[in-house]
Amino acid sequence: LFGIDPVYGAGKERYFTCDMLNWSVSPSGTSFACTTSSASPQFPLGGKTQDFDSKWKRGVRIGAQERFNYDGWDLKFQFTFYRAHLAKEVTRELNQAIVPLKGSVVVTTVERADSSYFIDFYNYDLELGRKTDFTPAISFRPFIGIKRGDLKQTQESCYLGGSLGDNSFYRVKESSDYWGMGAKGGIETWWQLGNNWYIDALVSNTFLYGSADIKYREQRSSSSGDVIDIETKDRRITPVTHWRLGLGWGNRFLNVRVAYEGSYWWQHNQMMRMYECRNLRYEGRGDSLSLQGVTFSTSILF
Repeated sequence: LFGIDPVYGAGKERYFTCDMLNWSVSPSGTSFACTTSSASPQFPLGGKTQDFDSKWKRGVRIGAQERFNYDGWDLKFQFTFYRAHLAKEVTRELNQAIVPLKGSVVVTTVERADSSYFIDFYNYDLELGRKTDFTPAISFRPFIGIKRGDLKQTQESCYLGGSLGDNSFYRVKESSDYWGMGAKGGIETWWQLGNNWYIDALVSNTFLYGSADIKYREQRSSSSGDVIDIETKDRRITPVTHWRLGLGWGNRFLNVRVAYEGSYWWQHNQMMRMYECRNLRYEGRGDSLSLQGVTFSTSILF
């Protein structure tokens, strides 16, 4: 009805895929300060928390896919790399106070607070799927597979002046180096529009068993070394949800698509929260992480 299948042709075929990512990262649990409307804040404390603004950063995803002669089965591999750096600074204004939200040092207010967040994201996906034509215009591809994810996150916050004293500071550095592997499953669908145009969508879920090396450091200008320098390891099973909705055009040899997609990594921001440095009271965090944005994809027969 619509000519050559824009996703698959006929017989055994191999495709090379290259996706350009324009995504933003939204970590939770990264608020580093609170700005109040009073220069002398008192309890109950009211104000606005300061967190990072979303920024679009580029990444890349490359892969290969082979369609077998037998019954529409295919094997697909993809590697994704994404890196982002977020930063924000707040300075006390007139009739305003800045209250730190990181660290164990009891500080009433500071003159300035700044924080930086870094993430290196590596993702590997291997899928076995089978394309099925539900109607001449609608196709589905259920798949199962294996995912490996590596996430390296760091947040460094610094507070200066105020009740710390002139030219004094304290700095908090948190990091989480995570890797995990697990089984995934999902479904992909294509809705043909005619003249080789189509709409496609995807949803998948993964359960990763992984380990995170977590480090926490706290420094003060009044100390010659670190006030706190500890590390721990956390192992847990966590889910990952991925989705995509796109518009594309293709024939047997070339396929192009623009899509909006995202991934939600449940409880993968596993940094440490320190309450009291003298008695070393802390707890592990389980905040989540989301990546989303526009993806431009190209697939070429080779």
